[in-house]
Amino acid sequence: TGTESFYNTSLVINNFFTSNDITIFGARYIDAATADVIQLNFSGNFNINKKWRVNPRFIADFRDNASGSSRTSYKPRVIANYRPSRSLKYELDIGYEDAETEGMIATTTESSLYIFIGYIYDF
Repeated sequence: TGTESFYNTSLVINNFFTSNDITIFGARYIDAATADVIQLNFSGNFNINKKWRVNPRFIADFRDNASGSSRTSYKPRVIANYRPSRSLKYELDIGYEDAETEGMIATTTESSLYIFIGYIYDF
């Protein structure tokens, strides 16, 4: 398909919002034969206390396809972890995507929501 180039940059900051957090801001540009994509992303890692951790994330994608269509999508997501002991961890992962695709003939919109609840037991 030809040469494809990917350019990424990230800024990692400790203690940006609160003490003991990790915050990442990122940007990516993709120059490919089939599409050009700009992606902006955010990720945070917040330790509420020794047992609770919250990890919000957000991705915005802007894609221009070689076919003439374009797609814009926004994806917020939150992951929460509760670790009552060293061997047991519960996780809640909630994500949403809102997307719009503009084609030569029509514009379509899509949205989706997912919820994952699980646990990990290390023995």
